[in-house]
Amino acid sequence: MPWLETKDPYKIWISEIILQQTRVAQGWSYYERFIERFPDITSLHKTQESEVLKYWEGLGYYSRARNIKKAADQIFTTYHGKFPDTYETLLSLPGIGPYTASAIAGFAYDLPYPVLDGNVARFLARFLAVESPPLEPSGKKIITDFLAPAIQETKPSAFNQAIMNFGALICKPAKPNCHECPFTSGCKAYQLRLTDQLPVTLPKKEKSNRYFHYFILYNPKTDSTVIQQRSGKDIWQHLYEFPLIENESEGPLPKQKSDVLLSVFDIDSDAEQPLLAIHKTQNLTHQKIHFNIQIFLWNGLIKDKTGLYQTVKVSNLSSFGFPVTLANMVTQLENMNGSTIKEKQQNDVM
Repeated sequence: MPWLETKDPYKIWISEIILQQTRVAQGWSYYERFIERFPDITSLHKTQESEVLKYWEGLGYYSRARNIKKAADQIFTTYHGKFPDTYETLLSLPGIGPYTASAIAGFAYDLPYPVLDGNVARFLARFLAVESPPLEPSGKKIITDFLAPAIQETKPSAFNQAIMNFGALICKPAKPNCHECPFTSGCKAYQLRLTDQLPVTLPKKEKSNRYFHYFILYNPKTDSTVIQQRSGKDIWQHLYEFPLIENESEGPLPKQKSDVLLSVFDIDSDAEQPLLAIHKTQNLTHQKIHFNIQIFLWNGLIKDKTGLYQTVKVSNLSSFGFPVTLANMVTQLENMNGSTIKEKQQNDVM
């Protein structure tokens, strides 16, 4: 993994943010692509947030990308582009909490701050027989109180990497390799035969369902469509999407609602049937999104004068950041050719 071979705090920071909510197998390629485009603080500072979001497309938890951009701007303006080298200063940057600050301080600067990731938390929750979730405040305090003096006695970067790797390779979530573990004599979970019951976990929250009805308008004469940018403190903030109506419940969208939106684009819903109707779902951490996507032929007219919608060439859609499911639709729309339109028009005539 390329981020393990560097002392560059910038690259360590980017890798840690990517891996916060992403598996290594998926995050690796994103990391390499991101670093190739934004190799340092200056390049990240000088770009627009929209481009950062585009390079984050598909990783989810887009607040991470927005905070990366904010932190880069703060580092460039406040610290003249020099990456902060103290734990306290790192902690003051947007999107950097105790875990990430410890990782940068430990791996880049060899400062004695223990990194408490899931692997470390699991190992020590078993070793110490912690009776509460190890990443919740009470459990975390027990573990950090144990780690703080231990890391002082060794090289912090090596200590952190070793204990993280140990949790990943030996003290695994399911079926830990206790027969290979050199710490069984001191491991309370092993002695009490609780390795399969620890660490304690919180019950998973039930996902809420949301029903998104998207209208993709396609003008074959100009090869253009309509998009809008998401705002407000909701999922996918600042990403782009197609015209949307969110319904309160499962099932068809009330015709009155769809008619109002389609009329904005001069489409008669009684006369025009969608070219395609697609149904997809996407699971987020606490939400399940149900996509109902319809593609309509469109004459290029927008009656709405608020500036909410913007017309773009289909060939330019890939330069905008979309939620992953809609990004897949963008690819499908980009591959749309004249035969699809001709077939639709011939069927209408017949």
